Formats: sequence, structure tokens, C-alpha cells
Amino acid sequence: MAYGYFKPIPNWEEVMPAVLKMLSQGNFSTEDLANGIADQFHLDDEQRSRLLPSGRERTVTNRVRWARFCLLRAGLLSRPSRGKYVINAAGKDLLSSGKPITDSTLREISEEYRLWTERSSNIQESTDAGAMNVKEVPLDPLTPDEQIDSAVRELELAVRTELLERVKAQSPQFFEQLVVKLMLAMGYGASYASVMQQIGRPGDGGIDGVIDVDILGRDRLYLQAKRYTSGSVGRPELQMFIGALTGNAARDGVFVTTSRFAPTATSYLSTVPYRVALIDGERLADLMIKYGVGVRTERTIDMKRIDEDFFTTEE
Repeated sequence: MAYGYFKPIPNWEEVMPAVLKMLSQGNFSTEDLANGIADQFHLDDEQRSRLLPSGRERTVTNRVRWARFCLLRAGLLSRPSRGKYVINAAGKDLLSSGKPITDSTLREISEEYRLWTERSSNIQESTDAGAMNVKEVPLDPLTPDEQIDSAVRELELAVRTELLERVKAQSPQFFEQLVVKLMLAMGYGASYASVMQQIGRPGDGGIDGVIDVDILGRDRLYLQAKRYTSGSVGRPELQMFIGALTGNAARDGVFVTTSRFAPTATSYLSTVPYRVALIDGERLADLMIKYGVGVRTERTIDMKRIDEDFFTTEE
């Protein structure tokens, strides 16, 4: 299921009133707050367990954590010790006032919060394309963590699309070599030369590469690489590959294409006693990005968080 079709989870601003009210009833850990919010908003199991795109944290937990941070920044909460957040007089006054607890309200009642958000929203980052506003506080339905993850996903999608187009524009021989380099980057085989000498042998039966899975060469992985600019890989191509495996007394193979596999091909594979991994164009691009084949790291952002242990007072 695509991310955009998930049932929505209340954003950081929508959960702020419930977070403040829960903290008026006692001290709760971040996860306890998140579970309480999930109960109040009647989230189902999928919504409760949904992770940020980075996979680092539950989405509901992240939104509760940022809601609590904003309440703290606005002076409505106090933090007497590590991991402990308590509502203070200002927070109780806001609850009893009946005012809506929103970002706008926090800006209205807290000069410090307003100045903090304004400073953060004015941060500029210079790029090759020009200047771009970078919001470092949650003035958006998404929390800062989600904004970063979303931007990374968009950039990776753009790279994946361009990467696949560039691969399709190369020769079939280039594609065969690319597949070998990818397999080596993934940890299969001893060296590029040892695999390349297997390619293009007379009577190879359509095998584009042979990789020794273990150092002694007892297990081998046979490769087939099809660079298609259109169409899909069907059952006949897979049957030929299975025939090549049979001719080499092999059972393990990897079939890689820049295109996609037709349903008839994948259904056929389930009927034969061979272990063949299928890698289509999208997965190929993802693997190339993951293992650094055909791409390079342009920049690394070092994200910092407060070290709570550093500020813990030893008694």
C-alpha cells in the first residue's frame, strides 16, 4: 500500500491539547503519552505501529514528542529532571481558559515561543539552484523528522528515476558488467575479474555471469541480465534461463532486468524447483543506491540531539 493511501494520523498540532491534558493528570513517558493519544483518537493497529519513513520511530510517538516539545518551549510545561515533564501554572491556566491549544495560541501567549519559531523559519540554506527556506520547527502538519524523511524520499525517488533512465541508455554489455558489480557490492563473489571471465563464454546458454557464493567455490550463483528499454520479461525468457541452469546442473540464479516481470513469468517461477531471485528495474535502482553502484554521496548531514545522560545530576 502506498504511503499516501494510509489513514491519516493526527498531526503534532492536533495532539497538543490531549498531550497537555494528559500531563495535567500526572507524569507519563513518551511512549505512554503516545499510547494514550492513540486510544483517545481511536487509532487502529496499523496507525499505532506505523513508522516514520526512516523507520527510526513510530509516527504517533514522533508527533507526540514534538507536541510536548512545543508545549515546553511555550512555557506550559516544566522539566524538573531527565525524562520527566510536568504541567505548570501557565499550562493549567491555558487548559482552564477554554482557548484552543494550537500553534497560533502558543505564539499569542508566549513571546519566547513566537520569537523562537520566527528565528527558525527565517533560516536560509544556500543551494546551487538558489536560496531555499528550511523550517526547523514544526510549523507544518509534519514534524521536523517527518519533513526530513519526506525530503530524503523525494530526492531518492528522483535519483532512482534518473538512474534507471541512464542504465537503459547504456549498451547490453555495460548492463551485464553493472549487474556483476552490483552483486559484488552486495557481498557475492571474490573479485570482479573472477566473475567477468565467466561472461560471454561460447555456449554459455544465456548465462551472463557466474559468482562463487562461498570462498571454496562449492556454491555458485548464475546471473542473467536483460536490458530492456520497453516491454516486460515474460515466461519464455525465464524458461530459457531455467534451461540454462539445468544445463549447468545449477539451482540458484538471479535474473535482473531494467524493465519489469510479467505476471506469467512470476507465476511460472513458482512451479519450478529452482531458487531464482527476480530483480526488476525499480528494485535494481534501489539496490544500486543502497550499495553505492553508479551513485556517490553528495553531502552528509550530521544531526544532533541533546544527550540527556550528560545533564543527569549524580546524587
